[in-house]
Amino acid sequence: MSQSHRPYSSRSLDLAVGLAVFLAVGCRAVPVSVPADLCSPDGRVKAALSLAPSLALRISQDGVELVRSAGLGLAFVDAPSFGRELQVVACRAEASERPCEYGLGARSGSVDRHRSLVVVLREREAPKRTAELHLRVHDDGVAYRWRFVDWPGTRDVRVEGEVAEHTLAGDPRAFPLYRDHFRTSHEGPYTEGRTSALETGRLIDLPLLFARDDGRCVAFTEADVRDFPHTYLARASGSGPGLVPRLSPRLDDPLAAAHCTLPFQTPWRVWLVGDSIAPLLESDLPLFLCEPSRIADASWIVPGKQTWHWWNGTVVGHEGRGGMDFDTMRAYVDFCARTGIRYHAVNGQDVPWYQQSRQSVLPSPDADVLAPRPELRWEDLRRHAQEQGVSLRLWAHWQPLHARLEEAFAQYERWGVSGLMVDFLDRDDQEMVRFCERVLEVAARHRLTIQFHGSFKPTGLQRTWPNLMNHEGSANLEVLKWGAGCDPAHDLIVPFTRGLAGPLDYHLGGFRAVHRAEFQAREIRPVVFGTRARALANYVVLSNPLPMVADYPAACEAAAGFDFVVDVPTVWDESRVLSAAIGEHLVWARRAGERWYVGAIGDWTPREFELSLAFLGPGSFELRLFADSPAPDADPNEVVETRQQVTAADSLRLALAAGGGAAVVMAPRR
Repeated sequence: MSQSHRPYSSRSLDLAVGLAVFLAVGCRAVPVSVPADLCSPDGRVKAALSLAPSLALRISQDGVELVRSAGLGLAFVDAPSFGRELQVVACRAEASERPCEYGLGARSGSVDRHRSLVVVLREREAPKRTAELHLRVHDDGVAYRWRFVDWPGTRDVRVEGEVAEHTLAGDPRAFPLYRDHFRTSHEGPYTEGRTSALETGRLIDLPLLFARDDGRCVAFTEADVRDFPHTYLARASGSGPGLVPRLSPRLDDPLAAAHCTLPFQTPWRVWLVGDSIAPLLESDLPLFLCEPSRIADASWIVPGKQTWHWWNGTVVGHEGRGGMDFDTMRAYVDFCARTGIRYHAVNGQDVPWYQQSRQSVLPSPDADVLAPRPELRWEDLRRHAQEQGVSLRLWAHWQPLHARLEEAFAQYERWGVSGLMVDFLDRDDQEMVRFCERVLEVAARHRLTIQFHGSFKPTGLQRTWPNLMNHEGSANLEVLKWGAGCDPAHDLIVPFTRGLAGPLDYHLGGFRAVHRAEFQAREIRPVVFGTRARALANYVVLSNPLPMVADYPAACEAAAGFDFVVDVPTVWDESRVLSAAIGEHLVWARRAGERWYVGAIGDWTPREFELSLAFLGPGSFELRLFADSPAPDADPNEVVETRQQVTAADSLRLALAAGGGAAVVMAPRR
């Protein structure tokens, strides 16, 4: 896709900050000072660089210092680190305003406004390597990355790690997800505490959120991770509060994080910044930092909802068992046809949909991702789905897919499959990152959309490869099959942490709720915490162009409010946070076409809200509200549905039960 580009005027660039263009004469650089600071287009966010004794970056908002990052550089195997005794040999500044083309997210169009600076740095002493520091300042954050352009005498290098020490001003609250090693699905419980109390010696997953006592919020993550490992943070050794980056190491060379050939660049290191949590939730910054779509014609990429029979135990009704067979899958296809669900996902239960000798979804050496199990009667199932107007999706463990990627995807395209989930990645080293992008590239050629599960966080790459629908990378409602680790309290941390990175697959659509004291984990027909209205609201609250309807057909069709699930869009033209408090509640308003939808979820404390409807604009709207029952000890599956006429001058009153929620749709009156 082409991008229009309109620079700000030279006057608006604010030359008073000392941005300079310099000259190089032969091999001798004319010294250039590091600019004093670089401000966001709205003037509120400032990034200040300094060079002595080593490169450092300070980030502030409205004059309040938020982050100080010292000693920026890179470490190498069998070579000295880069980052000290540097001289500036060039600077290039720009202010940009350009559209960001991505139509499967929280808004149909957004504009990337930023100011950028490229500082070319060269070592004063041998080996006199040259690298560029790229810095961008947006209204909602700051990002930087390294690009190595010259290393005299060599082109191939082994990166050991990235060097920095990040110190948060004011000792804010932090919300870490600790990991004990780099082999992880990124699924676990978040904790909360002061930054100064973060544990030493443990990996901290990204994004990492910090909430200051003055209400300002900051989060650290990364964007455009390509041909490079993912990053974690760790508490610096000793008693200091600083956080240092840790790169996921290669399996074949544990001393190195990356094997690179010059020129190469690191991912963007991203600090999201806001005077409250809302600007972070609404930010598109990771998308802005990635290149435009590589898919020339993306018309075949269609969002929608999908079944997910694995979650409920592959059953159809309230009694009995189903299986990985034709009759069960046909029943799901018919359910989709009756209700308007676009996709049926054929995945697995005790065994995958494809043939292998091992009685497990984990692969055996003979796993064949091109050979459906005979009990599925695959050709009959494909024909039936086509006749019913239902598209099929597949699931695969990444290992048996790896060696036959091109062959398998070509076959899936011939079968008319719309896409698949690639699962059990459990790594984010350089080789796994390469594999995942190869999956997206091959899938795009065969018109397949992709979900990654057991996976690392998104990094904005869905802009470059819009066939990337979502990632997992968080403990979600699947864990209710074997434990109580995903309750309303957990739900109110994940959107503020992992959710900042991008689309989140959360196994939505569990419609059999129980009271907190009655919960028991079970593999077949699992139950959920929270109310039915909350289950509806999550389709608005959690951004995901391909959400699941994970419960079994009889449970869904009998569920109060299921028509809301069928109706609610999965991509949006406009989105805004109406109210948010980390760990307490979250209320989103999202527009698709002329209709507005509101989703509200709360923790275990009952809550009431009165929210302005000024965002509606002119005209009157028919409001339909799905709310929790106000009765004490009410059945959590009870939904109170009301209708009323509203305008932008009105307020929306919501009352959330403990573990409750509310879902609203507002359609223009004709």
